[in-house]
Amino acid sequence: MGNFKYHIFALCCLLLSFPSCEKNNTDQEQEKLVIEGWIDEGGYPMVLLHKTYVLNMNDDPRETKLVDVIENQLIAFGKVVISDGTEEVVLTGHIDTTYMPPTLYTTTRMMGEAGKTYTIEASYKDLQASSYTSIPVSPQIDSLTVKAVNQTHVEAKCFISNVPMNERAYYVCFMRYLADNQYKVCPLGCIDNSQAKDGKLDFLIYNPLELKDSTLSKPIFGFLREDAAMSYVLKVARVDKTCYDFWEQFAERSMLQGVLFIPIFKNIPTNIEGGYGIWCGMGAATIRFQSYKDATYPE
Repeated sequence: MGNFKYHIFALCCLLLSFPSCEKNNTDQEQEKLVIEGWIDEGGYPMVLLHKTYVLNMNDDPRETKLVDVIENQLIAFGKVVISDGTEEVVLTGHIDTTYMPPTLYTTTRMMGEAGKTYTIEASYKDLQASSYTSIPVSPQIDSLTVKAVNQTHVEAKCFISNVPMNERAYYVCFMRYLADNQYKVCPLGCIDNSQAKDGKLDFLIYNPLELKDSTLSKPIFGFLREDAAMSYVLKVARVDKTCYDFWEQFAERSMLQGVLFIPIFKNIPTNIEGGYGIWCGMGAATIRFQSYKDATYPE
């Protein structure tokens, strides 16, 4: 299932950093809604909702418990409405402890379609936030290769097509275990089509699931542990520029968290009016593979 510590970090990153975004810098002392939502082509809208944490300078950090801060920011009974311009649907919230926050708002009454624009309106008590996003045309994953880099690890490389050549296109790579239902953004997994040729593009996939292997004397950044029993799903999503910038900086913070002497207090982009976070339309393609050397997928 999902890595709980990872999601605690992701939530704290949002709580502590969104109030410092360039947008709404003048009212960063006010509590705001934070939306983390996405809708894939051929998928249903998925939304997580919580509030920003407003730092009170009079608070004694020695007496502030992280679990209390997080609990106060969770929203279990908010209202989330999605519209595609012709139909409006109220999402249903239900408990899903594999996510953090553990309340997931979704519906099966609306499915993402490429080329459509989807608006979101979220509210909780006197807090309101809104946004809109469009779903780009999905890439096509032609193949994924797995090759050994040493006796214990392999590298994965993805080859995609249906890449536009007459405009800039942006892609974000995510991975999950086959047995899990949550994707994590890949390190260095935000790419554009500047290196594409004849509508095709290839790139390495760095592993976000096991950045440190406790069985090795030295961590091996980004590579997969060779194990024929391990199955993964790679998701390559075409997104717009704002979503690309959001995930690029989110992935950067994930990698640099805990690294001394490297400042990570950089503003995270947001497309949310009246709040923070991201509402992201994704033209997404997926492929299943195993971390076994010298293999090509699909088989």
